[in-house]
Amino acid sequence: MTDSSNNPIPYVHVNFSGAGLAFSSSSVVTGANGQASVIATPNSVGALTATATIDGSSDAVRNVRFVSKRSRVSPNASNSNDMVTFTLTASAAPLVVTATSESVLHNQPIPVLAYTVTGFVNGDTRSVLNGAPVENTNAVQGSVAGPYPIVISQGTHAAANYTLQFVSGTLTVLGISETLIPTLTATTATIDVFGLGFSVPSGQLTFTHTTSGKSVVAPVTLDPSNAVTSFTPQVTTSTGSNSLPVWTTLADVNGDGKLDLVTSVYETDSVQVQLGNGDGTFQPAAAILISSGFGPAENHLVSLRGNSMLDLIVGSFNTNKITVLLGNGDGTFASPAFTQQVQPSIRLLP
Repeated sequence: MTDSSNNPIPYVHVNFSGAGLAFSSSSVVTGANGQASVIATPNSVGALTATATIDGSSDAVRNVRFVSKRSRVSPNASNSNDMVTFTLTASAAPLVVTATSESVLHNQPIPVLAYTVTGFVNGDTRSVLNGAPVENTNAVQGSVAGPYPIVISQGTHAAANYTLQFVSGTLTVLGISETLIPTLTATTATIDVFGLGFSVPSGQLTFTHTTSGKSVVAPVTLDPSNAVTSFTPQVTTSTGSNSLPVWTTLADVNGDGKLDLVTSVYETDSVQVQLGNGDGTFQPAAAILISSGFGPAENHLVSLRGNSMLDLIVGSFNTNKITVLLGNGDGTFASPAFTQQVQPSIRLLP
C-alpha cells in the first residue's frame, strides 16, 4: 500500500473478505514496506471475488493504492482509495478413482469389485461424492488362470468442485495344483517317523488342498498294530586307511546353511573337513596338516573374531599345545597358529 507519492504506508489494518473464499486471516497489518497479504483458499470453483479494505478516514490514509504480486489476481482489478477488488479463478481439484486389484482361485465366484478415491482437499472426504462408478471385468467363474483387466468408468459418480480420473485394476485368476495321487485311498496310507524314543503314531490323517482349503480325500485312520520299527542303512565316510578319527564336530563352516563335518585324525596329524550335502551325506574330505607329531585330539568351532566366520581350535594328544586355524568362511582355514600351555610348577615342602 502506497500513498499518492508512491511511498509505502506501514502499520495500517487491511481487511479481507470474499464469498466462496477462506482467508488465512481476515485482518492483517501492513509492514514497513507497506505490504500486507493473506492466503485465500477457494471453497468452490469458477470466478471468485476477493475484496481488501483499509481502516481509517484521514486523507493521508485514504489516498492509497493496492499492489498485488500474485498471478492469480486479475490485472484489471477495480480500485478506490480505500478498497480494491480482486477476481480469482478457482479450478476443480482432481480426484483419482482407482479400481482395487483382486485375486480369486480358479472356479470360485468372482469377488465384489471395489475402488479407492484419493486427492481430497480442504478436509473433504468421500461424503462429497455422489453416485458410483461402473466396474467390469471379462473374467467369469471358471475362467482359465491368468490376469484380467478391471475397467472402471464414471457411471453416476460425481463431486462438486472436483474432476474425476479413473484408473483400471487387475483381477488375477489363480491356478490350482494339477498333482494327482492315484493310489491314495481312505483306507491305505503310510507315515514315517524318524528318530529314537518316539511313540507309535495314531489317530487320523487329513489331506487338505493348501490353496482351496478343501479336503482331497476322506480322513485316513492310522492302525498302530501295523507299525513296523526299522532302521535305515548306515552311511559311512572314510578318513583314510591307517587313520584314527578321535573327535568330530558338526557346524556350518562355509555358510550355505548345511552342517559340515570336521574330524581330528590322530594317526595323520591332520584334521579333515567334509562339506555337507544337507541330506546326511558329506563330500570327500579335505585334509589340513597341523604339524608332524601333533596328534590332534578334541576340536571345536567358534567365531573367535565375531565376524560370523567359524574358526577351528584343536587340542593335542602329544604336546602341551593347542592350535587355532582362522576360518575363511568358505570351508577353508588359514595356517595353524600354536599356543603353548605351560604346566604349573609344584614344590613339595618338608
